[in-house]
This record gives sequence, structure tokens and C-alpha cells, in this order.
Amino acid sequence: MARTATPKIPLFRNSPAFSRGRISHTGTEKAVEAYSGQFRKDMENFLNVRALEHVNGGMMIVLTLLPNGVLYSVTTLGMGYEIFGSYLSDMAKTGRVCAERVDAFNSPIYSALVGELKELIVANGYFQIVRIEKLDYPMVDEKNREPRLFARHFRAVTEGVVEDHCGKEIVEELFDHLTKKLEGNMFIFDEKYCQEAHYLVFLRRRVTG
Repeated sequence: MARTATPKIPLFRNSPAFSRGRISHTGTEKAVEAYSGQFRKDMENFLNVRALEHVNGGMMIVLTLLPNGVLYSVTTLGMGYEIFGSYLSDMAKTGRVCAERVDAFNSPIYSALVGELKELIVANGYFQIVRIEKLDYPMVDEKNREPRLFARHFRAVTEGVVEDHCGKEIVEELFDHLTKKLEGNMFIFDEKYCQEAHYLVFLRRRVTG
């Protein structure tokens, strides 16, 4: 009797970052841990390489977005990604884009807490934190809380990744509908959700022998 072949499961479904229907790290706890773990590895490598490039006492600035204690999932940016991902899922349901491609799409962005970044820099040891300066995020200004402007900024960051992963033919429709979806979810621009900030972390290369 012939045996029925077991359906092949796409490799991305075995990834700890896999979170069906979501494209960012706001999904399952497992996905959040996967993004966080990758960020720690990447940041360690980044600091090690920059340390080789800098002379003793050389300066560097690192940027991060989230204040301590703030969940990315309840920020304007985080919820914007959720809305963006939801429309990609809608396009998959109607056959406009391959569902497998949407499920495999993980946005390569992780917003670290300022305390998380500080901890990694201290543990690495190559750089001294000179000071941390907070600048208001543009969305804090009420005149910037406008769906079309937000969608344009969003497109500037994500268009290339979306085009490579899902195809150029969906780009115009996707970002046009993102604007419309944002117009229908204006609550994400409420002041209580505009919690992001620009934290400039000024570093100095430690003196070594």
C-alpha cells in the first residue's frame, strides 16, 4: 500500500519569529523574544565592529525610540504596523498577494527601550555613555498627526522591503489603502499613544592599551 506523502511545511513556519497574520514583533511572546534576541546579537556585533573603527576617545551617537516601560504595541508606530499588516492579510484573502508570502513577511524593525539599549552598551564595555538626550518624536506635534503624512513616512521606510517580498504590482494599492485605513482609525494619533521619542545616546570609545 502506497504511503501518502506528508505535506511539506514551509521552513519559515518553524521560525521562532513566525506569527501568523502579523508582520512585526507585536505578535506572540515567542515572536517578541525572537526579535529581542536577534537585536541583542546584532547590537553586540555592531558595537564590536564600531569599536575597531574608532580611535580611543572617538565619539558615536546611537538612536532608539521607546521610553522605559512603554509597550511598542500601544504606540502610534506599533499600531500603524498592525493596521498595515491587517491590510496585507486582507489582500491575501482576496488573492491579490500570496498568503504564504504574507505569513513569511517579518518587518526587520525592533524598537528597543532606552534602558535595554543602555544595558547592552554597558555590558559590551567598549564604549562609555556620555549622556542620553531626549528629542520629541514628530508625531508628538499635533500638526503632524495626519494619516497621509504618516503613510508617506511609513512608505519611505517599508516600500523596498514590501516590493522585494510581495511584488511591485501591489505597492500603490497597498499604501493608498493604508492611508484610508489610518483615516478610519484616527484614535492611534491620540496623545496617549504618541509615546515614542528620539533618544540620542552619546558614546565615547573607551581608552585601551
